[in-house]
Amino acid sequence: MESSPRGLMLIINNERFSGGLETRQGSHVDRDELRRLFLKLGWGVEVRENLTAMVTHLYISVFSTAMVTHLYISIFSTAMVTHLYFFTYFPLSW
Repeated sequence: MESSPRGLMLIINNERFSGGLETRQGSHVDRDELRRLFLKLGWGVEVRENLTAMVTHLYISVFSTAMVTHLYISIFSTAMVTHLYFFTYFPLSW
C-alpha cells in the first residue's frame, strides 16, 4: 500500500439518541481507542458525532465515493460506535 495516509477511517460515535433510547455513557472511550489505533497504523481518521440514521447513510455514501477519497486513498473503512438498536434502520441486502 503506497498511499499516504494508508487509508481513511470514518468513525461515527452515537452517544445521544432520540426516541427514548438511553445515552450510551462512555462511548467516547471506544471512539478514542479506535482513533488512536488507526492513527498508529498510519490512517487518516474522521470522527462524526450523534448522527441520525438518514444523515449517517448520506454521509457514508458521499464520503466513500468522493473523488478525493479515490484519488489519494487505497482503503476506506467505517466504524460505528452505537446502540445495537440503531442497525434496525439499515436492513442488509446482498
